[in-house]
Amino acid sequence: MKAQIDQLILEVMEKEKIPAQSLSIVKKDGSLLYNRGYGDRDVEHNLPAGPETLFAIGSATKSFTAVLVAKTLHEMYPAMGKNVLDVPIRELAPGYNFTLGDRFRSERVTFKDILAHRVCIKQEVSGLVSQAFNGTEDMVNRFRYSPEECGFRSEFSYNNGLIGMAGHILGHIANTTYADLLSEFVGQLGMTSTTVIKMSNDHENMMHRAIPYIWKGGEFVRGNSEFLKSIAPIPSGGGILTNANDMAKYMLFHLNKGKVGDVQVVPDEVMG
Repeated sequence: MKAQIDQLILEVMEKEKIPAQSLSIVKKDGSLLYNRGYGDRDVEHNLPAGPETLFAIGSATKSFTAVLVAKTLHEMYPAMGKNVLDVPIRELAPGYNFTLGDRFRSERVTFKDILAHRVCIKQEVSGLVSQAFNGTEDMVNRFRYSPEECGFRSEFSYNNGLIGMAGHILGHIANTTYADLLSEFVGQLGMTSTTVIKMSNDHENMMHRAIPYIWKGGEFVRGNSEFLKSIAPIPSGGGILTNANDMAKYMLFHLNKGKVGDVQVVPDEVMG
């Protein structure tokens, strides 16, 4: 079975021109069935990828953010139960300047609306890519100028930046930052290598870091690692760096409904 898995992954990597990836397969009982890397995390220096190789997991970060929202709000407002996700953000965080393009959304948007991508305003892309924002606060303040894309709660309208705003609001409610909330959470899971992309990172020389590449002219051309920093203003939207070893622990956390060993990190009813 391992040989078949290896063959499949290597064939896909060759077809899709993927320089490196890693894999973990776990069982619900906590056992790690398979764990390895494929390809090279640094092609020029022939450095192989392994289960410890750090990858930017992009929007899989949003899964962590959803857990943190449910966990933190339950801890802050236990009497509300699951209904806390349906309480307008302005009521949960009256001291936070939550302002969108119209009064109705500003007064009624909830964490559930943001996490379900049903706020229906245009997302900010060009400013992030060009690194035009002076931090998270600058970016979230500009959402008041974002036009409507569809009727509020009328359909799914993907918005990376609003998930970034959700993390920023959550940090405000908990009197800390999203990065610190995440660090505490992954520490409880034993995910010792997981972190978020920061403007201060040196991705070219980071230990175990997978280097980005572009397939061009029949070969892998080294990409610009600085481009990864475009996500730094919205770490909760897509800023996690992690590896297959840590993601195996995250999968087991979900399979065991919020429990790590004998410790219930997130209550079962909250996970539900």
